[in-house]
Amino acid sequence: MVLIDERIEMADTFDHYAAVTDAPDRDRRVFRNKMERVIMEMLDFYKIEEGFEDLARQVARTACHKLVKDMLYEART
Repeated sequence: MVLIDERIEMADTFDHYAAVTDAPDRDRRVFRNKMERVIMEMLDFYKIEEGFEDLARQVARTACHKLVKDMLYEART
């Protein structure tokens, strides 16, 4: 459940995860939203060749869209 525009909604789309602010991680870093946290943790984990950071973020964002849909589909079955 997420709070958006003073309404509580079920987090069933990628936009919900992009709209919700995130809590600090264990390194006390604060991200704008859950989506940014996932992408930045991916960039921490994988070594991205210099100059490809923007492309890596774009690919991760696209993958996140699909993963949220897949997660909800799997939860229903």
